[in-house]
Amino acid sequence: MLAIAPAKAQSLTFFFNTAFLDPLAKGPLVLNLTSQSASKVAQADVNAFNDFYLINGIGKLKVRFDGQLQNLGQVALPGWLGVAQYSNHEILYDLQLGFQQVKANYNIPNARAGRVTIYKTLNTGQIVYDYAVQISPTLCQEYLFTPLTQGFQLGFRVNCFMSLGLRGGSSAGRLGRT
Repeated sequence: MLAIAPAKAQSLTFFFNTAFLDPLAKGPLVLNLTSQSASKVAQADVNAFNDFYLINGIGKLKVRFDGQLQNLGQVALPGWLGVAQYSNHEILYDLQLGFQQVKANYNIPNARAGRVTIYKTLNTGQIVYDYAVQISPTLCQEYLFTPLTQGFQLGFRVNCFMSLGLRGGSSAGRLGRT
């Protein structure tokens, strides 16, 4: 199914689940999907995010794209390790509901996310929502939520916003030679 409506006119979950990312990812699988505000302003509602990144399924390409699935730039990667390939059509659990649950679990009701990254773990094979919650203008604390188990885990402190640079990203995977 091809997502044709702009991302901001629908939920982020629906956009990621229905988007035909194959042309951007050069195949049917990804390692990471990330969303943030194009203005690089943390948001209380992840559905307001309108700037998107993916790392393709072989870990050799990072692509920035918009809600119309237009390629806004890409960089070659030497390889991306540490996470499993998955289809974006596996993203089913509401991303905003997941963020609400993170805020409730960690008692951070006024938290704003700089971005959210979705990946699948190698060890459990489960989808994880990695919310980078702003703690300073450029620094975020990762809060991980696993929809299948309703589990929570504290992540690392990371840059709040993604870029096409090789260092912009979350702890969900890492650069490496593959």
